[in-house]
Amino acid sequence: MKYFRFHFLSQCPPTRCSRPLVPGMAHSRTNGQLIKVIRDKYFVDAIAFNKIKGVPFTTGELKKKIIELAG
Repeated sequence: MKYFRFHFLSQCPPTRCSRPLVPGMAHSRTNGQLIKVIRDKYFVDAIAFNKIKGVPFTTGELKKKIIELAG
């Protein structure tokens, strides 16, 4: 990924986005780069949700993780 715009994250109120979930496609040499940028730039305790299988996240996987974190 060369460029990513953090427009919506910077406008998110702290009460609603105290711990945002950050899904990321991890590779052996880029594992966790996006989560590190978010933590370093915005100083939020974001939750990393990485997948190394090389296939996109399914809605079921994301829903399961969101429910797990909410409950």
